[in-house]
Amino acid sequence: MGANAEVFSEFADWMRTGATQKVYVVGYANGDMGYLPTQAAYAEGGYEVEVAHLFYGGFRPKAGGLELLAREAKALLQAING
Repeated sequence: MGANAEVFSEFADWMRTGATQKVYVVGYANGDMGYLPTQAAYAEGGYEVEVAHLFYGGFRPKAGGLELLAREAKALLQAING
């Protein structure tokens, strides 16, 4: 599973939960939009949430974006594996 961001490690855990085969997560695939934090990280604050997007020259992803990506990616894996 590739993502064009630096995803938090929970993403790999979510992808592997219930998987019937090995799942590898590749960050920085086809570019790098910056950090894609968990929703919990937004509540904690810190560099990845509050500052890093300024150095990447992009935007601050909306809270819940990683969880949305995980749901859609999980659905894609299930569709591929039937």
